[in-house]
Amino acid sequence: MGAHELDIEPALSLFSDEAWRYYLPAFMIHDIYGRLAHEEVVFHLTVGLTDEDRNELSNPRRYGARTRWDGTVFRCSVFSVEQAKAIVEYLLFKVAEEGERGYFTPHIRQALSNYWLARAESKVE
Repeated sequence: MGAHELDIEPALSLFSDEAWRYYLPAFMIHDIYGRLAHEEVVFHLTVGLTDEDRNELSNPRRYGARTRWDGTVFRCSVFSVEQAKAIVEYLLFKVAEEGERGYFTPHIRQALSNYWLARAESKVE
């Protein structure tokens, strides 16, 4: 799928968990090559995994006590260890690309520390 088809602003937010897993590699590749203008792949891989998001309720009228952390961990649980390793490498690439003062750098570092690094080393498939 081409970058134009992928670069529709809410695309990643609206995918089912299965579609998100299927299309995420294409989004990451197009982002690495600078072909995405609207879609923020890093946001979708870090939201809910930062210290600030950990205890924030996610639409309590619909989901009750489910936090953003709970929702993100559930959504990311579909990835294999190998896929999680690729996500870690992508996030590290984005830190190197943005630099230490980049907007997403603190979010990436927290998401890596709080979730992705351990997930990439998980023995459970």
